[in-house]
Amino acid sequence: MHTRNQNKPPLTAGYNVSRSRSNKSENLDESQQNRRQKIGGGNMGRMNDLRNYIKRLKSSQEKEAEARATSENLHYGLMEDLEKATQEINHLNSQIKMIQGTNKLLQEYNNSLQQYNLQLQADAIKNGDTISKLQKEKNALVEIITRLTDQASLLRNQLENMRASMLEIYNETIRDLLSPNRSTSSCLTLLNKQYTIKHDSAGNTHVPDLTVVDVCSIKEISFLLDQAARSRPRNDIFKAINKSLPSLSDFIFAIAKMEDYVLYRN
Repeated sequence: MHTRNQNKPPLTAGYNVSRSRSNKSENLDESQQNRRQKIGGGNMGRMNDLRNYIKRLKSSQEKEAEARATSENLHYGLMEDLEKATQEINHLNSQIKMIQGTNKLLQEYNNSLQQYNLQLQADAIKNGDTISKLQKEKNALVEIITRLTDQASLLRNQLENMRASMLEIYNETIRDLLSPNRSTSSCLTLLNKQYTIKHDSAGNTHVPDLTVVDVCSIKEISFLLDQAARSRPRNDIFKAINKSLPSLSDFIFAIAKMEDYVLYRN
C-alpha cells in the first residue's frame, strides 16, 4: 500500500492550481478568438452592407438627377411649345382681324356695286327714254323737213335751196356737230371755240360761225342727223368707271388672296 503511494508523484496544491489556470487561459484565448472572429465577420458584413447602401444611394441620386434633368428639359420644351402656340394664336387673331376687315371691304364694295347697278339701270331707263324721245324728235324733224321740201318744191321759183346746221348745248357750252374737222388734230381747237346765240330784230335766233350744209332731200337730212349723233362726245364719267373696274377687281382679288404686295394705282 505504502509503496504504491510513494511511487506516485506528490499531489501538491500549487501544481493543480497552475495547471488549471493554464487551461483556463487557453480556454479564454479560444473563446476570445472565436468572439473576435464573430465580431470581425459581423463588422465585415456591416461594411459590405454599408458599401451596398452607399452604392444604392449613389445610383438613386444619379437616377434622381437624371429624372430632374428630364423634367427640366420637358418643362423647357413645354414652355417653348406654349410660346409657339401663343405666337400662332396671335398670328391667327391678326389674320382673323384682316379677314374681317376684308369682309367689311367686300360688303362695302358689294353695296357700291349694287348702287352702281341701280344707277346703271336708272341711266339705262333714262337713256332709253332719251333715245325714244330723240327718235320721236327726229321723226318729227324729218316730217317737218319733208313738209318744207314739199313746200319748197311748190315754191321752187321763190326758194333756191335749203341749208342745215346742227349744234349741241352741254354744260352751257355750244358744240358744232357738223364740223368737218372733228376727227382731225384741230378737234381740240374746235371744241374750245366759243359760240354765241344771237337774236336779230325780227326775233329770229341763230348761232354765227356754225357749219352750214346744203340739203336737197330727206336722205341728206337723215345722213346729217346720223353724223351729228356720232359727233356727240361720249360721257367721260362712264369711261372712267369702266376703266377703273378692272383695277378695282385686281385690288379685291389681291386682298382675298392675302397677297403681300398690292399695286398702289389699284
